[in-house]
Amino acid sequence: MLLLSESYPLQFKQAYPTPEDRARAQSVWLQVLHRYPAERVKRSPEIVLKQGRKFLPSLGDIIETCRYSYEDLGLKHSLAAYLEAARYCGQAKQHQWSHLAIYLAAKRVSLFLIKTESKEWIYPQFKSYYQDICNQLRDGRTIEGLDKILESYEESSIIPSIERQFNQEMGTLMTDQGINPSAGKQAFDEALQWLK
Repeated sequence: MLLLSESYPLQFKQAYPTPEDRARAQSVWLQVLHRYPAERVKRSPEIVLKQGRKFLPSLGDIIETCRYSYEDLGLKHSLAAYLEAARYCGQAKQHQWSHLAIYLAAKRVSLFLIKTESKEWIYPQFKSYYQDICNQLRDGRTIEGLDKILESYEESSIIPSIERQFNQEMGTLMTDQGINPSAGKQAFDEALQWLK
C-alpha cells in the first residue's frame, strides 16, 4: 500500500482519510490477497503503475494482477483444450495431456459424452468446467484440491451409470451377433471385415 499511497497521494488520502480507514483496508486486503504468493502481491502495485492508470487501483485491480495467466500455467484456452479432449478421449489414460486441467474437465463432463455427443451440445459444458478449474488454478489453488472436487462431482453424477448400462447393452448386442465383447477392438474389426 505504501507504493500506492506515494503514487496516488490525493486519491489515497480521499479513499483512506484516517489511520483507522487505512488499517481496516490493509486488513481486508491481507485477508483477500493471502492466497497469492508474496512475490506476486508485492509486484502487483508496480504492474498497475506500469499500466499507466490515472486512478488509484481497487482491490479487484490488484487481484487481477496477482492472478496467474493461462500462459504462466501452461493452460490452453477453452476451445483448444476441448479439441485436445475430443481427440484423445478414447486414449485418455495413455495420452500425455498438455495440462491435467484438460483431463479433469473432460472427465468431469464424461469422456464418454465427449466421444459420443455433438460439439454444439457438449462443448459449453466442457468450457464451463474447464474455466472453473482454470480460475481456481489462476487463483493459486493446486490440482490436488481439484481432484477432491472432481470426485464429489463424479459421485453425484448419473453418467457412470449411463456408461455401465451402455456397455452392458453393447456387450449383449455383441454376444447376440457372435462377437466376444471381451476381445475388444480386434474382434470388432474382424466382425466388420466379415460383414463386408
